[in-house]
Amino acid sequence: MNVLLRKFVFILLELFQVNRLFRIWNAGKIRVLLYHNIAEDRTHFKNAISRDAFEHQLRYLSRYCNVVGLTADGKWAGLSDSKLNVLLTFDDGFENNFTEALPLLEKYRFKACFFIIGSCVATGSPPVFTNGTAVYQTMKKEALQKLAAAGMSLGSHSQTHRDFRLLNDAEVEAEAVTSQQTVQSITGNTSRLFAFPWGHHKIEQVDLLKRYYSKIFLVSHGLNRRDDVVLSRNEVDSSVQMFAATSGSLDFFAPRRSLRDRVK
Repeated sequence: MNVLLRKFVFILLELFQVNRLFRIWNAGKIRVLLYHNIAEDRTHFKNAISRDAFEHQLRYLSRYCNVVGLTADGKWAGLSDSKLNVLLTFDDGFENNFTEALPLLEKYRFKACFFIIGSCVATGSPPVFTNGTAVYQTMKKEALQKLAAAGMSLGSHSQTHRDFRLLNDAEVEAEAVTSQQTVQSITGNTSRLFAFPWGHHKIEQVDLLKRYYSKIFLVSHGLNRRDDVVLSRNEVDSSVQMFAATSGSLDFFAPRRSLRDRVK
């Protein structure tokens, strides 16, 4: 769909209360939203969200949805049966998650999950997929500890952010164990949350990771239920897209595929 047409459709869904109807229909379910960068400049990351846009989205969620938490051991906190539940997640551990996102999350008293790349923790270096671009600096251990102290949950985004479709079972297990140990070295507690880099994986890797993690996150359309182990997430690229993604109306136009269909 053309970008302008897509945006126009999203505006109509909100303007004509379609999103409201979907929120009512999906009450009690869980939508997981995925963010990466909270930054004004989208030159280096097309799905970066400005600070003002992010706050606008948090105000929207506080008004229309029930924002929930997920503990590091994979237990839900604050679920509602009468409203649509929303979990906020951040991938890659970029520095602006601490400087820009955390103050706003605290302002609205929201919790969120942050999935970090183990190899970046010691130095705050950019992930390997950025080719060392300085704008992609990540949080160091001290900032991550402050996140945890603020009640945020830390999870694993693997140790080296490799494409899991290219890894054998031994390599997957090494990534799972090492990254889990890295998170534990920060918080002192074992995290049971894992998010695949880029959402890429093979179907059998999910069962392997269940040995170590109780919640495993993909990147795909879909609503979730409280007992799900494998959870879908919608990446946020704009406010009007987020409104549709959160309510479930976006899924109606881009239906969720089964886990097996999604996995290559």
